[in-house]
Amino acid sequence: MSRALVSSLALLVAAAAGCSAPPKPPSVPRAAPREGVARAPSPAPAPVAVSPAPAPTPLEPGFAPPPPGLTDPVPPSIRKRVSEQRAEIRDMHALASVVGDQRGRARALGEVSALERELGAIDGALAVPDSPTLDVAVTGLVRLETRIGVLHEALRAAHPSPDAPKLKE
Repeated sequence: MSRALVSSLALLVAAAAGCSAPPKPPSVPRAAPREGVARAPSPAPAPVAVSPAPAPTPLEPGFAPPPPGLTDPVPPSIRKRVSEQRAEIRDMHALASVVGDQRGRARALGEVSALERELGAIDGALAVPDSPTLDVAVTGLVRLETRIGVLHEALRAAHPSPDAPKLKE
């Protein structure tokens, strides 16, 4: 064999030997317990200080759960959705009131007021907690949420924030 081939094989064998997993250290044998000698218990973990949980706060300003002991026949998720829609309508009033065009501003405020009246009617229907009325009110609420969302996005798009990047034309 040539000298280059031998050195290549030696290098390959050395590299392959270095790629294997490191050997495991020898395990330390444990002493067998002696008869008649009690084993010491393991130390208990240190106690952890637990602070009392803070009182839950409502997520939306207009949403408040019923007081304890008083049950509301309308699910809290429905009450929360109504509250979120009221907050979105308040935001839309603020956005519509600064529309630059007078006719556009009047139209936007009229649409926001109509949506607000519809939400009030749905909220009034929730006062009668029977199942068919609740079903109709929730279906109306879902449809109204879509219309509120579309108008809200249109008003927000009409008023970009000053920090928003400018579009190149």
